[in-house]
Amino acid sequence: MIPVLFFSVHLSLLSVSSSEIQASPNTNATLPCNVTLSAEGDNINQSLIAVSWIKNGSEIASFGKAATQIKEGFSWDNADFVNGDFSLVVLKASLDLQGMYECTISYNFTILHYSNVTFSIIGTSCFCSPSPTLSLPHQWVVLDTKTQLKCHADGFYPPPVSFSWTRAGEVIQPPYQVEVELTPDGYYRAVGNLTFYPSHEDQNVTFGCKVSHSGNYQELDFQLSITRESLRVTVSILVALMPHGLSVFLTVLLILHPLSLHNVTSVL
Repeated sequence: MIPVLFFSVHLSLLSVSSSEIQASPNTNATLPCNVTLSAEGDNINQSLIAVSWIKNGSEIASFGKAATQIKEGFSWDNADFVNGDFSLVVLKASLDLQGMYECTISYNFTILHYSNVTFSIIGTSCFCSPSPTLSLPHQWVVLDTKTQLKCHADGFYPPPVSFSWTRAGEVIQPPYQVEVELTPDGYYRAVGNLTFYPSHEDQNVTFGCKVSHSGNYQELDFQLSITRESLRVTVSILVALMPHGLSVFLTVLLILHPLSLHNVTSVL
């Protein structure tokens, strides 16, 4: 049953408004649509009030004598209707919900208010998908030792993304998809891994992490800092404690830090 509401409005005034609303992905966004109520004028029954929200010619929500209807993925608060607030809430904003929304409020077939609201996802332009930002933490890799590089893709929407890796412009790992993680701001991040054994030939060679997202590509080029494995030397020292003639062994572990490959080569 539709509650009986009474409004007091100036029927002679038509208000028109236009606005732009942005939201992060997977968050809620309110699209405003309000008619100004006044203490003056005659009380009117809600049965003559009609409200509709339309997007691209398709009705999203409606309120009127017949019934109140609203599509899945949207909401509004019936308790606000008595205040003339017919704002529409977009639930879990996504790219497919972007576009122009039109709200019309009428009384007895006379339009009181018309508004259009352009809704988009933050960080997009022309309703395009936000592309990932790539980063690869710098790290030393050890010669002839199993190594895993991590390429981070952050701030993209929507999923999925795929990673691939190149060496000197040649593909060494073809595109593959990975699991994505939803971040608190509504966007996504993912990490792609490359496992290999660095060799002498990899020194000063350009590698690349390439990420594909929504038909677009981002690429991050880098070079390796190759080292030889750290040397661990254990030194035992005999210490005599006088005058009792007791002696103990002290064991010292020395760790020689890795040298870069070109330094090692010049020393050997």
